[in-house]
Amino acid sequence: TRVGFIDTDSLYETSPPDQIFTTGRAYYTDCATISETRLISVCQDWGVSYYGRAVIQDITADGLLAGGGVMSLGTAVTFESATTDWCVVSVIDATKAVVVYKDQGNSNYLTGVVLTLSGTSITVGTPAVLSSTNCTGMKNHVQLSSTSFCLGYVEDYDARAIAFSISGTSFTAGSPVEVEGDSVNGEVATLF
Repeated sequence: TRVGFIDTDSLYETSPPDQIFTTGRAYYTDCATISETRLISVCQDWGVSYYGRAVIQDITADGLLAGGGVMSLGTAVTFESATTDWCVVSVIDATKAVVVYKDQGNSNYLTGVVLTLSGTSITVGTPAVLSSTNCTGMKNHVQLSSTSFCLGYVEDYDARAIAFSISGTSFTAGSPVEVEGDSVNGEVATLF
């Protein structure tokens, strides 16, 4: 175990560097709570060709609240083998999480993938296109139920919202709708 922390530029540990999550910078980071002592983090990993990557972190019960703590990293996995922007993660339950992101390797489409969680291991499902338009930014999402979500994103600089649901590792997406408000620097103003 190591002492570690998360910031908006990087996911890394202080030292020694034998269990570092990424050897490069990490952008478009997001994390979600699996339990009181376990998190899942996702990012665009500059150390692995800008791919979308995920890792589970176990933390001592008071680790983050006390401004430090002992962190144990699971094995990082690639959920998208292409440049991945605007990663957003939500935990469905202790065994499943969903990641939504912009897939530059597939025409900048809004894409989602279900991750199956077991301890600190992650199994990646098959990515699914949620909207086949040019996603230029994303920020806000809301989990409406254990299997339904609503996401705010930017499509060609217009603010949009889309609802989608998950069954097993499959997605069903509604039609995107334009919402009031403007995007700023590719990000949606708070929608929810």
